[in-house]
Amino acid sequence: MLEKKESLPAVLLITQNSYQKTFIKRVLKNSFFIIECTDSFSAVDWMKSMPIDLIILDQKTLDSTWAILCQHIRQLTGYQTTPILLITNNHKKSFFLEAINQGVSDFIHEPLEGEEIYQRVIVALQTKPVNKKMALITQKIKKQTAPPLPRKQLQLRFVTTEDAIKEISKVKQSQRPLCLILLEIDDYKKIYESFPKTVIEGVLHSVENFLKSHLRKFDVLMPQGGGRFLILLPKTSHRAAMMIAETVRKEVHDTHFFPRKKDIRLTFSLGVISYDEKIPMPKNTYDQFEELLVKVDSALKEAKQQGNRVIAC
Repeated sequence: MLEKKESLPAVLLITQNSYQKTFIKRVLKNSFFIIECTDSFSAVDWMKSMPIDLIILDQKTLDSTWAILCQHIRQLTGYQTTPILLITNNHKKSFFLEAINQGVSDFIHEPLEGEEIYQRVIVALQTKPVNKKMALITQKIKKQTAPPLPRKQLQLRFVTTEDAIKEISKVKQSQRPLCLILLEIDDYKKIYESFPKTVIEGVLHSVENFLKSHLRKFDVLMPQGGGRFLILLPKTSHRAAMMIAETVRKEVHDTHFFPRKKDIRLTFSLGVISYDEKIPMPKNTYDQFEELLVKVDSALKEAKQQGNRVIAC
């Protein structure tokens, strides 16, 4: 687990905006231990792995999922009163009321102003029992300059999107089916070691295009690295997901991949999992998604052991 100086409050900054990152880090430097992430799923991982004193999140980055994240934060043990500051350019009173009802503590308005950010952070932290830390802030204690490292002890480290979180949150509301497919290129390590990096990049790009050609416009494709791809299938029954997976598995046999004129043939192993309300699942969105990822990963492992198979969990 990442260790930090106990003297400094930990601030979790959730944004994909490079300007926001640079600006806020410059404003808060030397006084706070800043952890950066770009999506809500990894943000929840951080909150579970170490105590966070304050959270700053960008409304535009999380789009329609910022409210889901705020609700989830308030359900996490120890985060019922943790300050949440929302970066926004929405100045409507109705939006402020909605955000406060979802768990937001205060707002950072755009365009960003350094003095406003610093003061809002200080005021927010004064509502928490971090007096010793706040005293040290006023003494301008410097923090480590090295950026925090990812949690190495995590068994699963999936690359996800806010679209995935949004679709998971819709399941109970709409009562529509939802399935996940986790696909891996067979013998990917051997392929990776046998060809130059440029050829591997061409293969992965071709595979991504091949998969997109078999998916619908509302499906979500998330490359995972290591020759793995996670596919989210909204409004899809278990039977339909199995048919899609089998079609992909069979048709890749007849597909020629020609990165830089090298004829490469591939096979896939695939795991499939469907969301079913009859199966006991965690109540909140992020834990539901994590449970689905664990199960589909288990199904893929079994498919790989049998070799070039589609296995459902």
